Order: sequence, then structure tokens, then C-alpha cells
Amino acid sequence: MSNLFVLSGDFEALLKQAELEAINADGEISEAVAMALKESEMALGEKVTNIIKYVKNLRSGAEELKRMELEFKARKQAKEKKAVALENFLKVAGITKFEAIEGVVKSTKSTAVEIDIDAVIPSEYLTVKTTETPNKTALKKAIGDGETIEGVQVVERLSVKVK
Repeated sequence: MSNLFVLSGDFEALLKQAELEAINADGEISEAVAMALKESEMALGEKVTNIIKYVKNLRSGAEELKRMELEFKARKQAKEKKAVALENFLKVAGITKFEAIEGVVKSTKSTAVEIDIDAVIPSEYLTVKTTETPNKTALKKAIGDGETIEGVQVVERLSVKVK
């Protein structure tokens, strides 16, 4: 079977041939062109149908991978949580140093800043994060209203979705 571009090109060529015949023969097209057009349309339809099936299969596979990813993430988090709980169990039990072939338990001292929920932090100790992003909705409206903004244009795109 030919690829989609060949089938589409063949179909377009047959359509043009049929239009020319219809113009030259008072709206009639030959039996051969009619048959070829029908066969080309069927082949193109079969190719597009197969692409639709393949896209749906790929999406189904992607959904299954996403489900598995979420399942693995939950399992990973459970194992990490259990590991932390067991490390805390060793700490509470007072085991701060232990060596075995399978691994080592050791403790280290560290410092951390704890902030009470009702603490009032002076402004010099605050970090301010500001993010600037273009407001595409406002830009689209402004351009639609006739405003010219250098480097910004509204473009029309064709989106094809298989459902």
C-alpha cells in the first residue's frame, strides 16, 4: 500500500482530471476516471482509517503508561516514606552508629531554621519572587482591535485531532 502523501496526491490528480473531463464533456466524466477516482478514494479512506486506528492505539498506550507511572510514583513514595520512618525508628531507639556488610548507620548533626506559624518576619529577611510573562489573551485582543505591537502577531494554525 502506498503512503498517505502518494494516495492523497493521486486522489487530487484524479479529481483535477475529472474536473477537466467534466468541463470538456458537458459535465460527464469517463467510466475509467470514475472507477479510478472511486478506487483512489477507497484506498485513501483505508489509509486514513488505519492512521486513526494507530493514533487511538498510541493514545491508549500513552494512557496506560501514565496510569503505570502514577502507580509507580505511589509505590516509590510509599517505599521512601517507609525508609524515612525506619531511619526515625533507629534515631528514637538511640542507634546512631552501626556498621555491617549490608550498610552503615551513622548520625550527623545539622541545623535548620524553624519558623513559627504566627511569626512576623522582617522584610529584609523575605525573598520576593516576581515572574513576568506575556498576557497572550490581552495581546490577541489588542491586535484584533487594530493595535500594532512589534514582534507580536496573531497567526492562524490548523490543528488535527483524532478522536
